[in-house]
Amino acid sequence: MAFALFRVGRPWLEAIVLTLALNASASVWASDIEEQAAQSPATVSPAKADGDEIFPERGVSAQTMGVVVNVQDPQSVALARVYMRERKIPPGNLIAVSFAPKQSSVSPEAFAAAYRAFVEPLDGRIQALVLTWAKPYKVGCMSITSAFAFGFSEAYCAIGCKPTKVSPYFDSKESTPWTAHRMRPTMMLASNSTDGALDLISRGLAADEQRQVAAKAFVLQTSDAARSVRSLGHPPGETKVWAHGAVTLKYAQAPALRGQKDVLAYFTGAASVHAMHENLYLPGAVGDHLTSFGGVLDGNTGQMTALEWIRHGMTGSYGTVVEPCNFPEKFPNPEVFLDRYTSGDTLIEAYWKSVFMPGQGLFVGEPLARPF
Repeated sequence: MAFALFRVGRPWLEAIVLTLALNASASVWASDIEEQAAQSPATVSPAKADGDEIFPERGVSAQTMGVVVNVQDPQSVALARVYMRERKIPPGNLIAVSFAPKQSSVSPEAFAAAYRAFVEPLDGRIQALVLTWAKPYKVGCMSITSAFAFGFSEAYCAIGCKPTKVSPYFDSKESTPWTAHRMRPTMMLASNSTDGALDLISRGLAADEQRQVAAKAFVLQTSDAARSVRSLGHPPGETKVWAHGAVTLKYAQAPALRGQKDVLAYFTGAASVHAMHENLYLPGAVGDHLTSFGGVLDGNTGQMTALEWIRHGMTGSYGTVVEPCNFPEKFPNPEVFLDRYTSGDTLIEAYWKSVFMPGQGLFVGEPLARPF
């Protein structure tokens, strides 16, 4: 298991200089991307035909990750540039789209046009996608990450408390989701600030470094019974172990996690999570809270958003963008996540494989983090 303890933060001067440099270059790079997109509707370079793909690394990797940039959003352009450089993603994996950057939602019609033009033509080399923005985060009744993964379909939505179409990728051992299931798991590389997004990338990179620690994972049962359904059937104090003792999962009854170090996963049920700053999270750590609107990144619902997990040092989080009701199948399954993560999957693979009905859920984080 590979870990390097990472604490958020960089010298303030470095952050200011880097932010200014990104902003200065963004408009120029956006023009280059728009020109590239105009020349070819599929900005990913042609690769082998389906069935002849070559995957030199196990699972989703920099070679098979498509980076989707919004040319109307200078911050999206700048972040894509940094991410591709740091993760050594081939320039040909860039995919340019154009959405109004300050709107929370894209209409299904506008999304379908962009999807047909820029995603459907992608060749079989691209197995997963990362979006370099925080808005828009919704397409009609779907999260934007699920819409990019499957294409927009109301089958992944629900009016009222009803199940939705399930993901063929759930608990899968497949390492090539497009080849196996004709879907591309998608994650939003997003934070509350430019500096926060850069720290997020740093945490993902740090997760790949070598250091042995005894990692901890928690599923909390809070006083909010409706939001604590992921604890059902697991009495407080129950523990399970993964990776020959490298990761220990504990089910606990508490309002919040406090004073813990080397935390790899933190799953809870609450409208808002308190005392997050009192814990130390490992690079590659994930955290999410089962509530109605954790994926509404505007933060105008009175509920905490997934971006708060990122702000407090997590490398991945999840939240729903429309009312899902408390179906546990619409949220990450902690044990499936740990099964896949400790088996060597990247964060995007393990997180996506842990959700049975992901249509309404938004995946946020650094997708290529691979601690194991």
